[in-house]
Amino acid sequence: MFGETAVLRTFSTLSSFSQGALQFSSDEREAFFAAGPLDEPPYIYHVTYDPRNSVFGEPSLLLDESGVAFTGADPALSPDGLSLYFTHLGPANAIWVATRDTVDAPFKAGVELTIPGVNTPDGEGDPFVSCDGATLYFDSKRDGLDELYSVPLSGSAPPARVLGDALQYSDIGLVLSDDELTLYFGSDREGATKSDIFTARRNTKLESFGPPTKIYQSNGVDYPDAISKDGCTLWFNSAPDTRSSGSPYTLSRLVR
Repeated sequence: MFGETAVLRTFSTLSSFSQGALQFSSDEREAFFAAGPLDEPPYIYHVTYDPRNSVFGEPSLLLDESGVAFTGADPALSPDGLSLYFTHLGPANAIWVATRDTVDAPFKAGVELTIPGVNTPDGEGDPFVSCDGATLYFDSKRDGLDELYSVPLSGSAPPARVLGDALQYSDIGLVLSDDELTLYFGSDREGATKSDIFTARRNTKLESFGPPTKIYQSNGVDYPDAISKDGCTLWFNSAPDTRSSGSPYTLSRLVR
């Protein structure tokens, strides 16, 4: 079970900004996150990380190959480091992707993801890429409430719901363990305050996830960003009120 909770005051240069959607590279030595003033579109930032000592470097704006800063939310790096998926904010949010030829090269400008069935007029966001780089997970409002979906990045199958009890609750911010057997997500399902963090497990990747259980609750909105390789640290976003209230998000973590 997770125990200690810590609110991070990591990025002092961005202390007046809402910060969140932290995701790491496969070696946990760099991370990407979104930050920006309240009520303004956020920018995507890059930061180095020392996993042995849990220390971040100083963040910098992520620039494309033309020197233009990336705007958007929920950045998610592919395991090979060559693709960055993120939420493009607009009248209907959509999942976009930026690519690069090598891990040392800058990313090209982002473009809308063209995998059939992913983006809809209803809005999609919170991308997450499986450890093997084969599956994209995301949330979508296509059936009214936020629901969690998965789709092969090859485009070989249409998006499918992750949880069997979808349509009853609003689920956001999916995070998976490397073996894809443990799921973490934010939800307003029964027993939640506004959006609490839940987990669900399965025995194999071919099975459905079992019943979710709540692992963290505050008086506001909480949803996970990333799980460490050893499974002992869960990074999450937290705000004292709903997403639309203008309350700033902060980065926090649960440890065990």
